[in-house]
Amino acid sequence: MTEMMQVLTSINANQTEAINRISEDVSSLKEHEKDLKTEIDNLRFENEKIKRNIENLISKYNEKDKQIETLHSEIRNLQSTKLMDPLTTTTVSSTIEETVMAELSDRLVRSKNIIITGLMEINISDYKDRKEAEKREILGLLKKDLKRLYRTKKYNTPGKVCANKQRLLKVCFSTPEE
Repeated sequence: MTEMMQVLTSINANQTEAINRISEDVSSLKEHEKDLKTEIDNLRFENEKIKRNIENLISKYNEKDKQIETLHSEIRNLQSTKLMDPLTTTTVSSTIEETVMAELSDRLVRSKNIIITGLMEINISDYKDRKEAEKREILGLLKKDLKRLYRTKKYNTPGKVCANKQRLLKVCFSTPEE
């Protein structure tokens, strides 16, 4: 009987120990459950915040899309009304007129110039001496047509000086006919 009591006491102690471990595990699980619930609530809040941000972005995108479409239609309207023949209509915008006038002015200036290619670079470091050598070279090339020779307004070599290389030479006249 004592043996049986010892066995029962031992079983009781083992069961009590097992119940205590289970109780601790349950408490630990309850803590994890609380942590998970808190984390889920935080994620729900963040999810709602992201949804609102996405809705705001979509709204702004649609608004900007409408603005862009409005601008496109305004551009089409301007192009159809402003780019009519300038000889028959006075609706050409001032910026287009300025651009055309600047281009015509540039063309007029360029029409007075010739560019000579294939000349070898003059290897003179002094600017004035190099200009004199260029002038002699131009005079030699234009020697055949003396009228043209004396009406030369200016001349220069566009770009940097680079010895022993072929280069361009720009000669400017007073009028395009020259």
